[in-house]
Amino acid sequence: MREVAADTNYSNGVNYALLEAQGITPWIPVFGKYKSQIEGFSYDQQADYFTCPAGKQLPFKCFDSDPDGRLSKRYSASSRDCRLCPRKPTCAPKSTKRKITRTAYDA
Repeated sequence: MREVAADTNYSNGVNYALLEAQGITPWIPVFGKYKSQIEGFSYDQQADYFTCPAGKQLPFKCFDSDPDGRLSKRYSASSRDCRLCPRKPTCAPKSTKRKITRTAYDA
């Protein structure tokens, strides 16, 4: 078997990683609200950080897991950078700084 197709109920990083590790190409539609890119933010894969529209870095901070055990990576800007930014009211209105959470299997 070289390829497998499944519905969105199988759309998660663990399944993708398991299949790819076995040399199988998964054809599973991405579930729900996942977006491959965040509008206005660029990502540097080599250094593992995002850059916001104002040019500030949001470096990788830590791994998290939700109650279902799904692993994610958390990125965040510094509070100081966001506090002084004119974009804060629309970018991070209810937080002291902008945070980005991505699945740990994003790549």
